[in-house]
Amino acid sequence: MATTKTLKTLTVLLGAWVLAGCEGAEMRSVQARILANAADECVYDVRDRGLTYETSRNCSSLSGLASQYIAVGGFKDLGVPKNPSHAQLAQSARTSAWMARALSNTKPGSRGVAIW
Repeated sequence: MATTKTLKTLTVLLGAWVLAGCEGAEMRSVQARILANAADECVYDVRDRGLTYETSRNCSSLSGLASQYIAVGGFKDLGVPKNPSHAQLAQSARTSAWMARALSNTKPGSRGVAIW
């Protein structure tokens, strides 16, 4: 657990350092990458590490990271973005977060979550 906490701290510090020198689309791209990485770790926590969404530090960090992404102009429905890569990363993060939430709410021994 200390390793995850250390990596999370380094990610936040690195993100803050990088964001200090970025503007506009660059800032959104960096913030989207941080959000996507945290969302992926959230899924790993719930699916592979046996944590619930509520007890995972990675999952609980998503709200703040999404707020930071929104603060730099992310998740705005303004048509096609000039640099769609950050929008795709952010959308992937949103999907991963919902997947983690659904997996967390699945009862042990049930068939699991399926959409098809």
